[in-house]
Amino acid sequence: MARTASAAVEDLTTDDNDIDVDEVEGVGATAPVLPSPPGAPVAGAGSAAAASTSSAAASSLASFPPPPAPKRQRSTIAGGAVTIERLDLPGGVLDDSILARVAAIAQQLNCVGCDGRGLAAGVADKLPYGCSYRDRRRMPPANKFAVPEHRSKPGTIDVRRPPGGGVAPGRPLVINLFAQWEMGAPGKYNRVQPCPPSDSAATRTQWFRQCLAAIGALDPPLPSIAFPCEIGCGLAGGDWRAYEAMIV
Repeated sequence: MARTASAAVEDLTTDDNDIDVDEVEGVGATAPVLPSPPGAPVAGAGSAAAASTSSAAASSLASFPPPPAPKRQRSTIAGGAVTIERLDLPGGVLDDSILARVAAIAQQLNCVGCDGRGLAAGVADKLPYGCSYRDRRRMPPANKFAVPEHRSKPGTIDVRRPPGGGVAPGRPLVINLFAQWEMGAPGKYNRVQPCPPSDSAATRTQWFRQCLAAIGALDPPLPSIAFPCEIGCGLAGGDWRAYEAMIV
């Protein structure tokens, strides 16, 4: 599913970029689309949602084609300047029709790994500039974990731009949300030290909220963004009802 704001989109399909090697999930998903107001969180992936904000933000998407007719529209929510759509598309947030209409897509990553699985692997393959894991140096010898100085801070985001910096249809920003420390479900592993006081479900929810706030504070605001359905949930162990409420 996916969502957009003034051109922001949220994709609401299962997102398991933060899983271990033995926990791989496919990239396919369903998506909603919506516009979101300035400062509002925006989202999108397998399933996608989209949100739109101000007319100024909308004008920045003048080069984007009209949104395609969704294969299946689950729901649309309109309130003021915000519109939310949930779409069912074969490629989820990586579906060409989503990439052609949104300014950004979002995914959740862990803070310590060097290899992406599931959606993260799909992003690395289709939008290689969007992979944060590739910038991390492995602990020797060929460890799956990054050296301490290359690990991410929980609750922060990494905004990845296309080569040349220009956003265009098919070349959206990729916003990586670091909302979990290790791979897998909350508390499943405790292998990477020093670690935060807690990698619990409650702490991950707090980190996810901080990431959304960072997206909402971007200047200029995003005209649209797509989030994967069940971002931060599935194998990552989050409660989708809580995560969806934070995004909406």
